Amino acid sequence: MAEKRGSKKYIQEHEATIEIRDSDMGLTFFSGSSPPRIQKIDLFSYFIGWLFVGDWIVQIDKRAIKSAEDFTAATQHSGAQPKPLLIRFRRDDYFQMATLKVAEVKRKLNCVSVFMQVRWREDLPVGIVVERKVID
Repeated sequence: MAEKRGSKKYIQEHEATIEIRDSDMGLTFFSGSSPPRIQKIDLFSYFIGWLFVGDWIVQIDKRAIKSAEDFTAATQHSGAQPKPLLIRFRRDDYFQMATLKVAEVKRKLNCVSVFMQVRWREDLPVGIVVERKVID
C-alpha cells in the first residue's frame, strides 16, 4: 500500500543524550526550516548514528529550538570536559530499523556483495551501517 507523501502518522518524537567535546557539531540544516531540519551530517559529527538526515531538532536541554541559530547557541561548548546534551528530535519513522540476514552473497577476492530490499519514502534518505563480526 502506498503511503501519502508527508503522512504525519509516522512522525514521532524521540530523545537522546549525546556527549560533545567542542562546538563543531558537523550538521547542516535546510535553509529557513523551523524547527531546524537536518540536511547533512558530517562523518565525524558527534551525532552520527543518533540523528539522521531529515530529523527536526525540537529541544536541547529542554530549551526550544526554532532555528539553526538557536541550535548553535545551545551547543556552544569550550572546556576540557565532555558536555552531555539532551536532544529532543522529531523523525519520520516510516522506515524500519532492522538487522538483515544475508540472503545471497557473491564473493570475490576482498569483496562481498549483499543483495537486499529496502522500503522508503521518496524524500527520506536511506542509511546502511555495515558491521563485520566474527562469530566463533
